[in-house]
Amino acid sequence: MNGNIPDTFWTIQEELSLFGGACLLGIPAGILFDLNRLFRRIFPHHHRLTVAIEDTLWMLSVATLLLCYASGFAKG
Repeated sequence: MNGNIPDTFWTIQEELSLFGGACLLGIPAGILFDLNRLFRRIFPHHHRLTVAIEDTLWMLSVATLLLCYASGFAKG
């Protein structure tokens, strides 16, 4: 090996830091999920379409959160 390590390799500390950050992303995702459930209990829905729209909005918000994390911290 020539001693030049490509930028794609991370140390164990960096990997653990990224893993911890990803685990901490579960907190806002869980809060968003609980707010979605609370909204459903306050305003009950009887149509499958409105439930599907709410689920899709929750999924897109969590996906956006993950995308921002990956592009900002995980070199991604």
